[in-house]
Amino acid sequence: DAHHVGKEVYAVKVLPNMVITGGCDGRLAVLSWNGENVEFLRYIGEDPPSTFEKFDTPMENPLHITPLDSDGEVVLVATSKCLKVWNIENDTLVNTIDTDWTNSLALSYPFGVIAQNNKGLTVLNLETGRIVRKVRTNLFWQVAHYGPLLVGSTPTLPWEAYNRQSVTVHSFA
Repeated sequence: DAHHVGKEVYAVKVLPNMVITGGCDGRLAVLSWNGENVEFLRYIGEDPPSTFEKFDTPMENPLHITPLDSDGEVVLVATSKCLKVWNIENDTLVNTIDTDWTNSLALSYPFGVIAQNNKGLTVLNLETGRIVRKVRTNLFWQVAHYGPLLVGSTPTLPWEAYNRQSVTVHSFA
């Protein structure tokens, strides 16, 4: 099937019984997954525009869903302009939070950890949109969590001679 109206998909989350994809059309596709077969169930989000504006980079496209994370009940997505929190049990938008470009994010509802180009991690209360904590760290590229573990990475950037590629694991146990 041609999910997302033939637009690119940059975000995927695989859960035990579902797959969620986020596309450049601004919608989420929810698919069932039984370990062998994947079947399209529905879209979450507004119908995409009939014509798409051409942007030079994904960082300019307000529809472009970049990272997403989900616990199976809630999904947190980032676009170039905001974070959106969706309840995927009833397909309702819980909150929209204005932000700058988000490289990566991790969900532990009601909290979200976002990694942005400002080097460091921001912990947000996703219900209120308020910053709970800013964590000073060199991590800003990718972030993920599993239980009490938070893992982040930093790429080697040619314009920053002192920066080395790294992966860091934090345990909150």
